[in-house]
Amino acid sequence: MKQQILDILDKSISNGMKADDIVSLIQDETFANLDEAAKYMVSVIAVKDMATVNAIYFMKNVLQEMTIGGWKSE
Repeated sequence: MKQQILDILDKSISNGMKADDIVSLIQDETFANLDEAAKYMVSVIAVKDMATVNAIYFMKNVLQEMTIGGWKSE
């Protein structure tokens, strides 16, 4: 990811474009990590019912929404 950020800094024209591209990159990486974390939790927890699985994915979605909202408000 460090190299991707450096590439953005090298090729972007304005600071606004650089910031938008970097935030987008970090957001994509964050969402990928949240997806992987949710899958991992479902795989290692002895899931006895769908309510537990749904709770894990609900938490993932809440974190994504909080992240999007936080980045949009700044």
